[in-house]
Amino acid sequence: MGQTIPAVGSDTREEGSHGPRWHWTAGLIVVAVVVAGVGVAIAAVQRPRAVAIAPAPSKSAATTTPLPTPVPAGPVTGLGTSIADDPATHRVVLFGGVGTSDKTWLWDGRRWTSVTPDTSPEPRSGAAITYDPATRLIMLFGGQGLGEGLQFNDTWPWNGSTWRRLDSGGPAGPFVGEGAHMVWDAARDRMILVTSAGTLTDGETWSWGGTRWIRETHGNVNATVVDGTVAYDAASKTVLLVTPATANGVRSATFGWNGSTWPTLVADGPQLDGLAEAVQVDGLVACGPATSSTAFAVQATCWEWESTEWYQLQEAITTAAGTSITVAGEVDDADRGQLLMIGWLVAPVPNNPQPLCVWAWDGTKWTLSE
Repeated sequence: MGQTIPAVGSDTREEGSHGPRWHWTAGLIVVAVVVAGVGVAIAAVQRPRAVAIAPAPSKSAATTTPLPTPVPAGPVTGLGTSIADDPATHRVVLFGGVGTSDKTWLWDGRRWTSVTPDTSPEPRSGAAITYDPATRLIMLFGGQGLGEGLQFNDTWPWNGSTWRRLDSGGPAGPFVGEGAHMVWDAARDRMILVTSAGTLTDGETWSWGGTRWIRETHGNVNATVVDGTVAYDAASKTVLLVTPATANGVRSATFGWNGSTWPTLVADGPQLDGLAEAVQVDGLVACGPATSSTAFAVQATCWEWESTEWYQLQEAITTAAGTSITVAGEVDDADRGQLLMIGWLVAPVPNNPQPLCVWAWDGTKWTLSE
């Protein structure tokens, strides 16, 4: 839901040495050059002559050594980033997204680090991602490829250092492409995947069997899954699916997975762009419209889930100086006990990715972390 630094030099040291190695013959050569230079200078004084001035080099002859592109301090990406907390490695993992669709980034609570795994999924955006406590791995599914019509329904786990393909998907697997959502259903000890059923208004449910996805017979849901978000509510032991209820997304619908079906819990709810567990309220917090200005880091309209209803926690104050934030998602940073909202101060558009920002919520206010 709403989904960038070195001089050339040399010395005479040999490889493996710990200091300059000067030869005695070099010293004699230097003395000889100095003596010869004195003789030339005396001769020039006794008999003046014209001095030839070398022509200035032409601009075409000048060469410029190109500087390398600076390594960005954090992800610079477009829409479709995949973000999840990894309690096993104490990092937040980010993969893909338009603009950085083949990169893996790790957040340690203060800064992002770009890593280069031995193997990685093909470049993609809009992949589903979450943590699997049973295997202590991050799981990534599907997504939209770079090429026209290139879509995936494969599954890749992340073990903290590299990715590997666990399931290739194929015709028997879940629907291909972006916009699916994964969540661990703690009440039933299963990984749940909600995908499109091939249309914008229908979804289907799959559970992970260890090596492949298994279709849930009664898991169809009449909802706009592509623009939705999911999370597990421990209090009610229910997986919540929040999707747009209107075409412009200003209202939402909330569904609850009870292990077999998706009954509607809230048919007409607030606009919600992200959803995650927050230790500050010991429950789920979902935030909608957010703004930023020089007077404050960020303000967001946030809601808390209470069994069957959304209750407003805080409201963003609209100001003339405030600018809207595009929210990429929310993450429960369990190691540091904070709720993170990740997004862009400048909305990314095709061919113009933007730096991602991270805000942490202390239960009252949001603070810019990156």
